[in-house]
Amino acid sequence: MDRSVADVFREMGARAVLAVIGLPLMALCGWYGGWAWWALVAAITVIGLGEFYSACFAIGIRPHAVLGYLWAGFVLWAALMLPWQQAWLAIGLSMFLGTALVALRLLAGDRRAFVASLAATLF
Repeated sequence: MDRSVADVFREMGARAVLAVIGLPLMALCGWYGGWAWWALVAAITVIGLGEFYSACFAIGIRPHAVLGYLWAGFVLWAALMLPWQQAWLAIGLSMFLGTALVALRLLAGDRRAFVASLAATLF
């Protein structure tokens, strides 16, 4: 991975422009709260998961990306739409069911590859 100095500065410039635009946008969405804040958090979640899954694929871990995006969407939905007690209950139950599926899957097959892929998907 041979990167020139110009590439590094170009990437740093893009990040600086994103920060100049993103920080006031984040402050504005935080001020309004509700759906504006939820949409911003959802966008950041999708971008972050995409970056994380790309890094996982680059080192040979195969996360279940669709499942990860769906679970993240469920957690965001529960956080916005449900009262906090019910949201924590829904999130906890989904984690329990995910763990139960992992336990069933571990009884057969290649355990190391499956655990790494599922850990990258859910955590």
